[in-house]
Amino acid sequence: MSGIKKGADPDIFFCRSESIAGLLYATFFGFNVAEEIGGLRVDGDGNIYLAGETQSTEFPTTPDAIQSYQLGSFSTSAFLSELNPSGSALVFSTLLPGSTALLARGIQGSLA
Repeated sequence: MSGIKKGADPDIFFCRSESIAGLLYATFFGFNVAEEIGGLRVDGDGNIYLAGETQSTEFPTTPDAIQSYQLGSFSTSAFLSELNPSGSALVFSTLLPGSTALLARGIQGSLA
């Protein structure tokens, strides 16, 4: 897996493979403004964890989100999202409360 950004308003792109020739999937994780990845990890079950920052007012959150909305126009919020092993559905996704310029630069600790 890898995370990269593209364009004037960056979005997140990542792919999952079992080998160089064995691409399982590739997807964008981007919305109406800019997202940037700060960390990406995979747990033992294959769930994908993304941490980063977004300026999007349409960032998807799950019902159990800590915060589901941006603090204001032109705000940058940190986010934490978990995708299922196939990358096809959100298991958990939240914006993280804080200042209007909160950034996430990695994921540490147990993913159990």
